[in-house]
Amino acid sequence: MNLCEFLQDLFEGRRTRAAAPYDLSESELQETREFLANFEEAYRLNLPDAPPRFDVEAALWATTHYYKACQYALFRDYGPDFAFTPANQAIAALNSPEAHYSVDLAFRFLPDLLSFCRSATDDPLRQELLEWARQWPLSSVGIIEAPEVDIAPLLGSASLMQMYADRAIESGDVRAMQSVQGAQAIEESLGLYQELAPELMRQLALNAIPSEDEQAGNGE
Repeated sequence: MNLCEFLQDLFEGRRTRAAAPYDLSESELQETREFLANFEEAYRLNLPDAPPRFDVEAALWATTHYYKACQYALFRDYGPDFAFTPANQAIAALNSPEAHYSVDLAFRFLPDLLSFCRSATDDPLRQELLEWARQWPLSSVGIIEAPEVDIAPLLGSASLMQMYADRAIESGDVRAMQSVQGAQAIEESLGLYQELAPELMRQLALNAIPSEDEQAGNGE
């Protein structure tokens, strides 16, 4: 099964498989670019508001790395020398909404892969996946053990913030409420139906309670 076949099954919700690690050919990479561009045209029609412009090279970086991570998760004899290319060497506008939207096309499945790799905390592959979660906040929703994320790159896109809130509500990820903007987006999305997410609303209420330092500063 090559990369394109792997992605077709993954994106369409079918059980998929990964081949043993191998060097991707230029023809396979080009085939994947074309597949990603075609898939995204239909995918964006079901997203809220107006999604950012699609950056196929950012999506290609994410899909090839996600595929490699799946390969190494299955074929542990090939690790831990993963040879992953850092995102800042492959994606020009690393912190743009366009990059975060495009990377998320594959990395939205990161919580599933981390669940599959749930083993010793010092597993190098698991640590790499958690680092990806830290770098890509939209894709990190649902990963309870992910480090604190910075959602600033999402703030410029109403579509990305809505996706962030929707995923937090669906997964019950209270971590998504660490930032004021994230909490506001979730509260607005719930609207009159806050009883549907009791844990998130409980966290929102806790966030509203001033800390002891704040109370002391206010003379309370």
